[in-house]
Amino acid sequence: MTPSARNTTTNQISPPWVEHHYGVLQKQSKTKEPDFLHSLRQQAYEHYQTLGFPTTRLEAWRETSLDLIVKTPFRGLPDGQEPPPQLDLSPF
Repeated sequence: MTPSARNTTTNQISPPWVEHHYGVLQKQSKTKEPDFLHSLRQQAYEHYQTLGFPTTRLEAWRETSLDLIVKTPFRGLPDGQEPPPQLDLSPF
């Protein structure tokens, strides 16, 4: 696995898959979601770029290790494959 990239704004470590999956999601979602959601996702990603990925150096995350998340090589769906239908979770 490639080493984690550093966020240039905060010098925080960022998992290598974050930017890749955000780019893939941006391409897929432009035609499948309302404009407000696309805009909201863009704002959230810009906020993430400013703050970086949380680490135990931050007080709120001091006792929460995210090492397993950072080291997990997440993969999206292959091109053209549709996600499974969403389940009705309202009873829960």
